[in-house]
Amino acid sequence: MQDMNELYDSLHTDQRTRDHRHTQRRTMSQQRDIDRLEREVRRLSMSPNSSPIHSPATPAVEDTSTIRLLRHLQGRVKQLRSENASLKLGGNQSVSTPDLTMSTSYMGTPRSQEGQFHMLESRVEQAERQAQLSEERAQRNQKLLTDKMAELNKLQGTLSHQTKELMQMERAYSQLSTRSPKSSLSRISNSTR
Repeated sequence: MQDMNELYDSLHTDQRTRDHRHTQRRTMSQQRDIDRLEREVRRLSMSPNSSPIHSPATPAVEDTSTIRLLRHLQGRVKQLRSENASLKLGGNQSVSTPDLTMSTSYMGTPRSQEGQFHMLESRVEQAERQAQLSEERAQRNQKLLTDKMAELNKLQGTLSHQTKELMQMERAYSQLSTRSPKSSLSRISNSTR
């Protein structure tokens, strides 16, 4: 039990250290963004496009686009500053940090932990067996499907062949039936002579 508490304390300390490093990196990153945006604002406010002398072609368009960009950048700087300030005030508490406190009901007794471990282990084994059976069933079904498709192809070939033979037989019959009346008429006329 004491080992679990020591492990928990160690994990909790590691998590706080990681959170603190993450907060520092994020703060430094936001400060770089703020500095970059402030330089961009200064550059735009000092650029020749924002001076009162404009080319006669598009003075209003340049002014409005520059003003829009300047306002956007100023808003972004304010937003980053407020985030930075909230991070500095918040200290180590991060919004995305999960609560790693372990409840005493979860920790339980060593015997119940052992029982839970064995139960989970048996569930994993059962899931692995089910996965194995499902894989075998899928392979059998795939083989059956392949066999049925081959059989279907053979049947289609046989049906096509029989259809061709039937069509040839129908043509032969129709030729015979068209010849038969002529030949029987000629026989009748020959026999009456």
